[in-house]
Amino acid sequence: MNGHTLLLFQKDNSPDSRTWTEHENITLAVEAIIAMYETRLAESHPTRGHIHYQVGDLIGFISQCREFAALVAEKEIIENSSEWNVLRQNRQTNEILHIQSERTSLRSGRYTKNIR
Repeated sequence: MNGHTLLLFQKDNSPDSRTWTEHENITLAVEAIIAMYETRLAESHPTRGHIHYQVGDLIGFISQCREFAALVAEKEIIENSSEWNVLRQNRQTNEILHIQSERTSLRSGRYTKNIR
């Protein structure tokens, strides 16, 4: 399952925080979520040279949003609608994080990104 994907999210109770992004596939959508989280971490810790986090931290970031949804255009009918949620499938998320060249994936499930 890797169809055209729209991410819809609202960061807080303010209607002004509603936004959406468009991606060619789920993998790129997940990478966009990761980039949003890493940007937030970098803004929260501007004096650090690099940041560390675990998959659970990323899932917590998503859970803190008022609303978060993905619309996936797929030719096949998916019986289990939760399959799109690759963030809850640590193995697939680890693969996505690992293939991104600017990130270093460690076997412990921790990730590091240089922000300077």
